[in-house]
Amino acid sequence: MFILGLLLATACQPSPSDPDAGPDPAPRCAALDTLMATLHAVDSLLPLPNNWPNCSDRLRRVLDLMERNVRQGDESCHYLNQQNYPERPRFLFVDHLADRIRRDTLSEGLYFFVRLRGIFSDDPEISEYFSEELAHVALVNPVAYLDYLHANPDQEVMLLYSTKWTLLDADRLIGQFSGLEGSAPVVDYLRDWKAGRLTGER
Repeated sequence: MFILGLLLATACQPSPSDPDAGPDPAPRCAALDTLMATLHAVDSLLPLPNNWPNCSDRLRRVLDLMERNVRQGDESCHYLNQQNYPERPRFLFVDHLADRIRRDTLSEGLYFFVRLRGIFSDDPEISEYFSEELAHVALVNPVAYLDYLHANPDQEVMLLYSTKWTLLDADRLIGQFSGLEGSAPVVDYLRDWKAGRLTGER
C-alpha cells in the first residue's frame, strides 16, 4: 500500500517535458552568458581584415554588457570570476584589438581601451593593464594614438595622464611624435614627464 501511494504521488509530479510544468528557469548567469557569446564573436572577427564596422558594433555591445556586469557587483556571475567559463581567457579580445589598431592604424579602436580602463577603474592591476596598452600603441603606431587625440580633444589631458609611459622609451617616443603634424601636446607632455621623472618629481 505504501509503495502504491508513493507511485501515485510520483506520477502526479510534473515531468521536465510536461507542458503544464511551466518554462525552464532562466540560466543562473544569463547576462554573463550573453556577454561571453558576444566576446566569442568579437574574438573571431577581430583578426580578419576589412570588417571594422562589424567589429566596432559588437565591441560597443561588449562595453554595455561588461559595464552592467561589473557595476552590478554579483560576484557569482562577475566577468572576472574564473569559475564561469574557466577555459576562456578574459582579455584575449584586447590582444586582438591592439593588433588591429597597430596594424591598420585604427585610431578609433583606442576608444575601447579608454572605456574598458574606466569600467575596471576599481581594479588597479586591470586599469594599469589598459594604460600599458595605450602606451604600447603610442610606441608602435604613434599615428593611431595622435589621430585619436585629434579626434577627441576633450580627452587630451585624460589620455596623456592615463597612458603608462616608460622612461626607457621616452626619447624614442619624443622622436617619433616630433615628426608628426600636430604632435606638440604629446611631445611637450613627454618632455615635461621625462624631466619630472629624472628629477624625481613624477
